[in-house]
Amino acid sequence: MFNNSIINMTEKEIIEIRLSRIENIVYGSNNITSDEFISLNIPYFVDFIETKVNNLVKESEVLKKMMNFRIYPFLLEEKFFSLFKSCNTIRSEKIQLIFLNLHLYNNVLSQMISIKELSIPDSNIYSQAASKIPQFHTMLMTIKSFEIQLNYLSKRIAKILELWYEIGINAVNDCFMEWDERINDLNLRLKKQMP
Repeated sequence: MFNNSIINMTEKEIIEIRLSRIENIVYGSNNITSDEFISLNIPYFVDFIETKVNNLVKESEVLKKMMNFRIYPFLLEEKFFSLFKSCNTIRSEKIQLIFLNLHLYNNVLSQMISIKELSIPDSNIYSQAASKIPQFHTMLMTIKSFEIQLNYLSKRIAKILELWYEIGINAVNDCFMEWDERINDLNLRLKKQMP
């Protein structure tokens, strides 16, 4: 039934409902039922909403920090304000801009719904987490101790391998030297035995 009513609605009526929802989010549900807001048309809503949003963004340091000048930088650009504030701007162009950015409304709406649907954890969870903090700290200290021991052992292993390498090289060199001496002695004996 709800879907059928949406299908039968005109695009203008859908925009009016969406704009009223935005106004409702900004100012609460008490003001939206007044005759003043019910009788507003789309161009007036465009001016009304963009003025309030621009003022909120320009005057709120918190919003500027949250937006960080990167997510929605167009709201903070002067050309954005002059575009809507200019007397030469046709109302149909303003409405067209609203239509072009309807996907932003859907994105924000889905994010707000996802935040609304987040369940609040039970208070016992916080107390349980707080009781585990000392154990967590002990575990971190144990891990740090193991890391120190592993670092020490790795240095010892490296030193032992270095010593074994030196011993091996020296032993092999000694063997070669001994074999060279034996070969030389054998050659000398053979030369002496030859007539």
